[in-house]
Amino acid sequence: MDSSLACSRANAESRSILGATAVVALSWLLGHLVPYPVIAATNSQVAVRVTPRLVDLVAALATGSVGAVALARTDVSDTPTSAIVTRGQ
Repeated sequence: MDSSLACSRANAESRSILGATAVVALSWLLGHLVPYPVIAATNSQVAVRVTPRLVDLVAALATGSVGAVALARTDVSDTPTSAIVTRGQ
């Protein structure tokens, strides 16, 4: 029984490595299909994400705090959708 469990874990591990490799390879390929380079200074969407402001820091700290409280409390559900639904009723 132990050998089949070890084999199953090894199989799952090899599939995980294969999946991660496939994701990286596909991302690399799609990145090379872009016909022009994306420059942060000329692309507003990229520029906003690489130059965070104070409000972004406050939002990140607030959501992290709420997440930490939710993980520490046992009466809060693991899924956010059920927490929203139960609060609304």
